Amino acid sequence: MTVRSEGSAGAPAPYAGYGAGAIGAGQRPAVVVVDFQEAFTTGDLGLGGGRMIDAAVERTAALLAVAREGGVPVLQTYVAFRPDGSDLGLWASKMPALRGLVVDSSYAEIDGRLLDERDILLLKRWPSAFHGTPLGSLLAVRGVDTVILCGCTTSGCIRATVIDAFSEGYRVLVPTDAVADHDQEPHEANLRDCARRYCDLTTVDDAIGYLRGVAA
Repeated sequence: MTVRSEGSAGAPAPYAGYGAGAIGAGQRPAVVVVDFQEAFTTGDLGLGGGRMIDAAVERTAALLAVAREGGVPVLQTYVAFRPDGSDLGLWASKMPALRGLVVDSSYAEIDGRLLDERDILLLKRWPSAFHGTPLGSLLAVRGVDTVILCGCTTSGCIRATVIDAFSEGYRVLVPTDAVADHDQEPHEANLRDCARRYCDLTTVDDAIGYLRGVAA
């Protein structure tokens, strides 16, 4: 599979000893989609929406179709809180708009372009998809060695999940066209930083080629 290793076109050059090369992909992948739910793929709560996120959802849909076809596990996270906000924690100070993201509301629903009954859905409340969820156990029991990570936002929950996945010993692939942020600068800066330390960057097209090769 093609990865955007350090020094290749469009990839960050090594810096201060970071980013010497690519980690590479294994033979037992899973796709983890972080928070591509209505609260973040629409602009209704002021938490997301926009052209970059919309394009990333469309590219993620293409990737998920191939993953499901090949029997590759797909796990999707969504964020939601109690109606009284008692489980918001410190989010209440930093992001009060999350008070509108209530369990069983339309904002908690996975974007309809991505949802499939075969997917595993995980409720999360904090940035990393691993924190306070059974994601690690569900990957381990399936023998997963490689996580393909999609979702939003690049500078927030994607970065946090990349770091935790790397810390747990997973090879992490991030298709740059299947993750998104509120604007280009934090998106690119965090992809560059993560690629130097914790993951390999790729594209949806190359990730699809990888999944088909593994299935074959």
